[in-house]
Amino acid sequence: MKAAFFREHGGPEVLEIGEAPEPVVAAGTVVVSVRAVALNHLDLWVRRGIPGLALELPHIGGSDVAGVIEEVGLDVKGWSVGDRVAVNPGLWCGECDFCARGEESLCRSYRIIGEHVRGGAAERLRVPTSNLYAIPASLAFEEAARRARRSWSRVAREGFPLPRFRSACISARGSSCSLRARRTSGSAGSWLHTTSSIGWSRDSRRKCDASRTEGAWM
Repeated sequence: MKAAFFREHGGPEVLEIGEAPEPVVAAGTVVVSVRAVALNHLDLWVRRGIPGLALELPHIGGSDVAGVIEEVGLDVKGWSVGDRVAVNPGLWCGECDFCARGEESLCRSYRIIGEHVRGGAAERLRVPTSNLYAIPASLAFEEAARRARRSWSRVAREGFPLPRFRSACISARGSSCSLRARRTSGSAGSWLHTTSSIGWSRDSRRKCDASRTEGAWM
């Protein structure tokens, strides 16, 4: 299959388009025919090289993926060839104490498609069925891939109710997940702190002023 990959870390010049091994479907997984993959800052960091991250090269990036199921593995239920899907890039063990509490993103062996393992900048990608989300025919694959990264966190799905007399710090005030967390975390007797980039730009001041209006400490 065709894929975009790099054999060494560096700038855009290290990227190549060529042949890569075909993914082989396994029990509990599907092979997705990739129709769109969004560019994420993570793709840039991985390509440039992240200290401590040892990759099997050549590496295929691409974390935010949407496409159509092309092949279904054994014991797969609820999914069929031809289903339109978006892919959750997080991979978790399902067995540790964090996974047992539904905090998959804190899994002791947490990995990300496109970072720790080869990603979706290719014609096909194998993923566990637990990483699939159905997308409607009315949603373009490009838009589904673009929305993917901001949609997977538990905060984005369920909110972040903060118990009374407890405090929390939410970083990156401008992100969509942070916005969702702020708007669902307030309760009487709770304290919310948030951070934003330091600077004197109009946008930075606007974010800080908005957070203070919402009752957060900056």
